[in-house]
Amino acid sequence: MNLVIEITTPIFLGGSDARQLATLVRIPSIRGQVRYWLRAVLGRRVGNDVAALKTAENNLMGHTGASSLVRFQVQEGKQLLETADRYMLPHRQSGNKIMSETFAEKQRFLLSITPRPGLKTIPDEILAALLLWLNLGGLGKRARRGYGSLRCVRATAATDDVSPDKLALFTVKSEETLSDYLSRVLGWVQAAMPAQPLAEWPEYPILLPEYTAVLVSQRTYPSQQEQGTPVYEKAMVPFWHEFLRAHPYLDDSAYGYADRNGRRASPFHWHIGQTKMGYQWVFTTFWSQSVRQYDSRRNWQKVNDLLTAIADEAEGKWVWQHVAEVYDGR
Repeated sequence: MNLVIEITTPIFLGGSDARQLATLVRIPSIRGQVRYWLRAVLGRRVGNDVAALKTAENNLMGHTGASSLVRFQVQEGKQLLETADRYMLPHRQSGNKIMSETFAEKQRFLLSITPRPGLKTIPDEILAALLLWLNLGGLGKRARRGYGSLRCVRATAATDDVSPDKLALFTVKSEETLSDYLSRVLGWVQAAMPAQPLAEWPEYPILLPEYTAVLVSQRTYPSQQEQGTPVYEKAMVPFWHEFLRAHPYLDDSAYGYADRNGRRASPFHWHIGQTKMGYQWVFTTFWSQSVRQYDSRRNWQKVNDLLTAIADEAEGKWVWQHVAEVYDGR
C-alpha cells in the first residue's frame, strides 16, 4: 500500500542527534505513532489486560525475538524535504516565541506499507491505527497541540495488500465534510474491531465511544498560501488565544503535567484537518485512570469544560461524544 502524505502543519522532528533536524521523515517516529494508536485500537479487544495488550501489539509490530508483520518505508520526491524555521508557540506576540527548524508545510512524501514476506494482506488492526494516526494525531514534537498534522491525498495498493473498500477510507471524498469523513473512518474501526465491555475506567487510552470524545470545529480557515504569515497559523493561533491560553483554561494540569508527583501526557489531541473547504480543528480526548487520584475529578471536569466551550463557541460538531461520568478516583 502506498500513501501520498501531505504535511498540513510543520513537523518538529529531530534525527539521531536531537539538536539537528533529520534529513527525512524517520521510520522509528512513524512506527512509534502507529504503536500508540494501535494500542488504542487493541484496547477495544483486550480491555485493561495490559499483558494481553503487550502480546497483541508485539505480535503485530514485532519485538526483540520476532519481526513486524508489516514493513514501513518513506520515499521523498526527487529532492529531500525542505526545511524552514517555524515558531513552536505562534500565539505569542512578542518576546521569546521559540523558533525551531521544521519540515515545512505543504510538502509531500510517500509512505509505503507492505506485508511481511509470506503474508498477503495488511492486518486490519494496523490499517485502523494508520487511519487514526493520520486523521486524529500527528508527528514530532507538539503533535498534541496541532503541529505535525498530516493528511493522505492519494492511496494505492495491490488488491492483495488492501481491498478497495478499505483503501477508500484513507482519503476524503469530494462531496464529504470532514466530520462525515471521520464518522466513516470511526464507523469502520468500530465494525472491524468489535469491543469488549469494560467493567471500570480504562487504564490507558482506549478507542471506545464511552471514553473518547472526537469533536470537529465547523469553522474553516483558508488554506491557500499568501505572502507573510505561514498559512497554517491562521487556523492555529485563534485556538491558543480563545481557549488554551485563555482564562479559565490557562496552564491547567488537566492537559498533562510533569512535576515531583509524577507525570502524565496530555489526554487531549489537537489535529488540524484539511479538505477543499480549508483547515478545520479536530479534537480527540481519551478518558482514563492515568491521572492523579486526589484531583482526578477536577482534572476531568476541566477537560469537559474546555470541550463544551469549543463545541459552543467554535461551532463544534461531535463525531463521538464522551458519555461516561467524570472519573472520581474511586
